Amino acid sequence: MNKDNLDWLDCSLFLMLASAEITDHYLTEEEINTIIEKAQGLSNLFPTIEAVYDRETIIEKFNKAFEWYNFIGETAPQGKMNAVLMKEVFKLTAFMKQQAWFSVEFSQGLLNDLVTIADADGEIIKNEKQLINKVAQDWNLEPPFS
Repeated sequence: MNKDNLDWLDCSLFLMLASAEITDHYLTEEEINTIIEKAQGLSNLFPTIEAVYDRETIIEKFNKAFEWYNFIGETAPQGKMNAVLMKEVFKLTAFMKQQAWFSVEFSQGLLNDLVTIADADGEIIKNEKQLINKVAQDWNLEPPFS
């Protein structure tokens, strides 16, 4: 997917989805619902970035992010899926940081949402903590887990 065509919501949804799935290789219904809810919350919290997205548009964009995520995983060399997905996640976090809409408030809000999504299935595992802490470091934020 061409990153130049991505807006803040596309990037955020991909990051939320990847954070939820790549760490334990399972995406629960609770996590999906939490991702949609948090995306709506970001849209309402930062309406100056772009127009507020309605739930239907967020779900469409979620499905687009999911297809992108699956394409990356399916086209990765055998045994390298996690490495390729992680590389894509951090290329995306770097891309996001360079965008005009990226701010400390936005990044902290999204980071907080990643923590909430990690806990949506009732357990925050080590891999989730490590990924979220790495995103925080990349964005010059305080890592939420010690």
